[in-house]
Amino acid sequence: MNGVSVPRLTFVIGLAAALSCSSGNGLAPTDSDPTLGTIELGRDFEIRVGERVEVGEDGLAILFREVREDSRCPVDVDCIWEGDAAVVLEVTIGRRSAEVIALHTTLEPKAVVHADHEIRLVQLDPDPLSTEPIRQRSYVATLSVNRGG
Repeated sequence: MNGVSVPRLTFVIGLAAALSCSSGNGLAPTDSDPTLGTIELGRDFEIRVGERVEVGEDGLAILFREVREDSRCPVDVDCIWEGDAAVVLEVTIGRRSAEVIALHTTLEPKAVVHADHEIRLVQLDPDPLSTEPIRQRSYVATLSVNRGG
């Protein structure tokens, strides 16, 4: 094969394939590094299922684990009640153990205080449609984190 050994060629092809798959577009984190970076306290931010963000300078980290119990009224239906969805977050600060919390769109709690930080669910997208379910990876939560509570 023109002086190139089969193992070396296989390695080069595998490396090229891996690099092309992991390059991404710079807009979202990859599966191997789901951290969004550091967000300032008091500023609303968006986070997708599976993403992690650090907030402020105290080592507070939030991982968006899932949305459960999404019974929100579809936008193409007339409902008696607006429904509710629960956003499940894993919150850590420094080296402390992670705490799993659920915040709601309609019911309480919509906010919790964790290690002197108030974490609030501001919004959950997308709005549901009656004709198709929302996949977990499609959910985007808008959160706000402030000092105190």
